[in-house]
Amino acid sequence: MRVLQIVVGIFLIVVLAACSGEPEDTDPTAAIKQAELSEFESSMMKLAGQNTFSFDIDINSENVSELHAAIKYYENSEMKNVVSKSDVSLSKQNIKKPIRITFIRRSPVKNKEEWITAVMTADGSSTTKQTLDVSDREEMSSTAWGGITEPVSLDIGEQQIVGTLVQTNQNSTTILNTIETNEQLMHATAYEQVYVMSITLK
Repeated sequence: MRVLQIVVGIFLIVVLAACSGEPEDTDPTAAIKQAELSEFESSMMKLAGQNTFSFDIDINSENVSELHAAIKYYENSEMKNVVSKSDVSLSKQNIKKPIRITFIRRSPVKNKEEWITAVMTADGSSTTKQTLDVSDREEMSSTAWGGITEPVSLDIGEQQIVGTLVQTNQNSTTILNTIETNEQLMHATAYEQVYVMSITLK
């Protein structure tokens, strides 16, 4: 009899534990991955600019209403200015299909450098162009760039760095595919001229 009471007690504890509270939703708000470009798209990107970055975002929550894409400029781990900022409103219809974000850098011409940010949804696209005067910058001997290679999750209010472009006179350059901490950001921007691209959902 005592054994039966113990078994029943354990059973009740398990049931109560299972019923207490609602299960947590662990699915991320969105997932970002490097875009898989067709041969034609890849050729067009090369024509559009010297350095290009393309990412696709799958949004899993109807609470997302805005997308912010930014390009920031660093020198020796110190942020100097925001080169470009693109804010796009999203409808519930927009987020049902993947959203593509493209960052394009065009080579300087007569000390003028151009950055283009394009956000493409099922309803259309939004493009931001920013021209920089780089006449006061030293010309660097090498350029390296890269970004995320595996899908990463993104929740509302979080900023995700998706790509960096480094111009330096140093003999070697390390490009971090994933930047999640301030320490990693400091390391990734520890060069003479660095551009950092990021995406934020609101």
